[in-house]
Amino acid sequence: MEGCERICFTMAVSPSYLEAATNVAVVAKHHQVKAFVNLSQMTVKEMDIFNTTASPQQKQHWLAEQILTWSGLPVVEVRPTAFMEGLFLQSTKTVSLQDKIMAPFGTGKNSAIAAVDVARTIAAILSDPAAHIGKTYHLTGPVSQDMKAVAREFSEALGRTISFVDVPLEAMKQQLTTFGMPPHVISHVATMAQLHQDNRYDRHSDDVERLTGISPMSVKEFVKRNAAAFAAPLPSS
Repeated sequence: MEGCERICFTMAVSPSYLEAATNVAVVAKHHQVKAFVNLSQMTVKEMDIFNTTASPQQKQHWLAEQILTWSGLPVVEVRPTAFMEGLFLQSTKTVSLQDKIMAPFGTGKNSAIAAVDVARTIAAILSDPAAHIGKTYHLTGPVSQDMKAVAREFSEALGRTISFVDVPLEAMKQQLTTFGMPPHVISHVATMAQLHQDNRYDRHSDDVERLTGISPMSVKEFVKRNAAAFAAPLPSS
């Protein structure tokens, strides 16, 4: 970090997230960085000392934000909603083979965002950070919609009918355990699914367009860009 004046802290889901965030904050403070962008989560907006979630990861994000506030660092909080990559790319096999998006999301809505739009926004902030210090931005896709509407966007992008199938949450958790996913990650994914069922991801913000001048990517465009991953298998000769 030595010699860097502007940094962005981001990290995958991990039980050591809070420790890592604290370490980075201490080093950033030592080197007197001029801007510290923290990639958090939008669910933190609904959390305080009385309200939390069942996800240890989301709790750690909230605690990390408190630590950064106490640190006196020139912090900019960036809170995206769920990523399209996490919500949709895990369905490539069922879309490809069965023309179905299978997930325990119920009738709740989401406004998932593409990682590239998050990256563009952070780049815009760090290019001229002075006006952003001390602010919090919430990043979403262009529209909040339920999974049936998402399936329609898949259908338009792929040129074939894709449907949404709501599956039991416990079945998903068992499958993730079979795949060998760590318990910390399973807890986080399961909490996100439950929050989706409870319509807690029904959110919308224009911060991406306001900060970058470009609207965030739609589900349809995202699927088109990743069409090869969702392509139906070629018939055997």
